[in-house]
Amino acid sequence: MGDTRTAAALAAEHHDSLFRWARALANWDREEAMEIVQQTYMEVVEGRADLEAADDPKRFLFGVARRVAASRRRRRSIWGRVLRMQIDAPQPAATFPDPESSADLGERSARVKDALAKLPDRQAQVMSLVFMEGLTVEESARVMNVSVGSARTHYHRGKKKLEGLLSGDIR
Repeated sequence: MGDTRTAAALAAEHHDSLFRWARALANWDREEAMEIVQQTYMEVVEGRADLEAADDPKRFLFGVARRVAASRRRRRSIWGRVLRMQIDAPQPAATFPDPESSADLGERSARVKDALAKLPDRQAQVMSLVFMEGLTVEESARVMNVSVGSARTHYHRGKKKLEGLLSGDIR
């Protein structure tokens, strides 16, 4: 890799988003997400992924992380494992929300996490990229290495199923 500072600056700029995406890929398992991010950076440092040649570094890193996560899943063969979901929502240090609204927010957050866990992997991934990372469906398709049509289908099906799960129509 040519200019290490450039790669380091790009990594620093996109680290928080990459970590959130890695958590979604790891079914919200913090430790697994840290491993995915570390291995993603190793792919770049060791030259197996050329970050400097990428048109969009954020999407490029997301794609590398997706491939790393898939490789890790294949190697470990995690079928049947009970999935944990934890999202650490950062709170501003100077802000102290009232306990009632915090409890309500925590309840709603738990319902959304439970509903996302019930979606098929591709649907959950595209929903995470669109709603949590602010990518378009088209950008999500590139990250996930699927066609735009496929991403749109997963997005619309995921949105419909998520709505049903949250309204209580689907179990």
